[in-house]
Amino acid sequence: MIRKDTLHFLSTLPRLFKTTDLQKLHGSPSIFLNRAIKKGMVKRIVRGAYLNLLKCEMSGRWPDIAEIACHIRSPSYVSAEWAMNYRGLLLQVPYACTAITLVPGRRKIIPYGRLYIEYSLIKKDLFYGFRYEQELNASIAIPEKALLDTIYLRRQVPCEDELELDVLNQEIFREMSLKYPKSVQSKVACLIQRNPATD
Repeated sequence: MIRKDTLHFLSTLPRLFKTTDLQKLHGSPSIFLNRAIKKGMVKRIVRGAYLNLLKCEMSGRWPDIAEIACHIRSPSYVSAEWAMNYRGLLLQVPYACTAITLVPGRRKIIPYGRLYIEYSLIKKDLFYGFRYEQELNASIAIPEKALLDTIYLRRQVPCEDELELDVLNQEIFREMSLKYPKSVQSKVACLIQRNPATD
């Protein structure tokens, strides 16, 4: 049987929380977590990061994988194919949610259900070009930055024949590319040349 004080305590925690959050509120966080996980009220995503199943069920709201990715490692924003799909630049639904971060970690890939979160480190001067999306509770790259990050990380233009390039502002795309290595700038120039903007 689940104790009332446990239920009440979990109801005060957010849908996603970290061990450090729990340590501020509970005298025995490890014991509490072990019991809550065994009772099926909390799910461990990775070491130190947890999903409050009880709170999700009570609210009827479950966090998007983008929110989870940004929560686990901060600061970070979602980019590459996942952001391209969200922004309407890529219609193909990816299996990986790529999060760009400044924080190194031991695990680059984290499975989550049928999907997985992939973390990629980036230089500080390239850590920009994203917007906070309230519906996801996560920062998502704008379309131009999402494509630039993808070219930078994958070293090629992804699925060019499947890209909805009319979503891009080519002037912003070209200007943002100037902060990237010459190899990326060259691919961007070729892509724009093959697909000139139409009025």
